[in-house]
Amino acid sequence: PLRICIMHMVPVLGFLVLLHNCVCAATSVPKPNILLIFPDQWRYDWGGSYYDVPIKTTNFELIAESGTMFRRAVVASPLCAPSRGCLAAGREYDMAGVPSNFDNDYPINQTTFYKVLRDQAGYHVMTCGKDDLTKKSQPGLNGSYHAVELGFSDWLRSSGKMDVVHTSQPHEPYGAFLNAVPANTTPPTTLWDIHKKEYKSDCQWRSYVCNNSSPLPDFAYEDNWIAMNGLKLLQRKPAGKPWFLQESCTMINKTYATI
Repeated sequence: PLRICIMHMVPVLGFLVLLHNCVCAATSVPKPNILLIFPDQWRYDWGGSYYDVPIKTTNFELIAESGTMFRRAVVASPLCAPSRGCLAAGREYDMAGVPSNFDNDYPINQTTFYKVLRDQAGYHVMTCGKDDLTKKSQPGLNGSYHAVELGFSDWLRSSGKMDVVHTSQPHEPYGAFLNAVPANTTPPTTLWDIHKKEYKSDCQWRSYVCNNSSPLPDFAYEDNWIAMNGLKLLQRKPAGKPWFLQESCTMINKTYATI
């Protein structure tokens, strides 16, 4: 069995009830596999299920029809790292230990629901994309910074679109991937250079209403890259063990041109 959850920055209570049931379930009952899709800066009404905005989200509709819509969900924090920290801890904002985006990383001595699933419920716990639990330090070139301590069994941890270009050279997996792909430009550059130039432009960096299309090819757009790496994580998971995968898409995050 597979449980699919889509979180609009985050209905914590209902999701943690699901996790509690997974941890406490009798050993004779098969534990469900869990796919948690965690988009960044996705308004609650940007989906066809709400019918207020004329957007076609066919795959989202298929998932919603067979699942549960949290129509009164309220986020624990409107900021990236604090909201994700609250989910990881299962706590309200003032108790989760992540007050802002760059004040500190998630407190490593504080347990996470990922760790509970891995160490108590026997899950193979995977994360792919922007989890922001080490936002201040960033996840590192291979994404492994504190990954095991946070409760993950396998991972591909990257930064968000803007965090990717904050340094002169790539410092996390997505930037490293872009830097390894040549761009068809004169003089020769890489997709890292193109992505960095786009996000340093006046339109992308300073405006919330920029509608420029991404210059990256489809395979190199970050959400597509995250999806493909999520599939790779699933392909190499151990057989005969329940799994949890969090797909943390960067989605819109500053520009409206990326869906």
